[in-house]
Amino acid sequence: MKMFKYFIILSTILFAQNKEILFIKKMPTRGKAPVYELSIYNDSTAILKGIANLQYIGLYKANIQKNYYKIKNLIDSIQLDTLQEKYNYLLLDYPVTIMKITKNNIEKTVKFKRDAPNNLKNISKIANNMIKNEKWIKIEEGENK
Repeated sequence: MKMFKYFIILSTILFAQNKEILFIKKMPTRGKAPVYELSIYNDSTAILKGIANLQYIGLYKANIQKNYYKIKNLIDSIQLDTLQEKYNYLLLDYPVTIMKITKNNIEKTVKFKRDAPNNLKNISKIANNMIKNEKWIKIEEGENK
């Protein structure tokens, strides 16, 4: 019984330490744009849910150490209170990006197509390159990070 309680406490501590700092969702278009959801955690783990038009369909994870610091630096340079909720959302057949950034326990969700602040566009570019170049490991639906 003591071992079970220890496991629960340890699991809670580990889970609490692994917080999502970035979530990106790329929405479908009429074309062949990649459709996916990507979560990046403060332990440099990334979880990818590939939905359509990319090599990885299903759930995958990767350790993104090098790209993590690039993304973290960009997030740190953003003042969340200055971000709008939507940027140039009127473009027709261009993929919508939904980006949720968590910084200092404050979350900000932003929707954009092509026009957005450079930091957001750079995060999106790094994420797209990461999906193409990282070593993704397939995980099962019920498996935790």
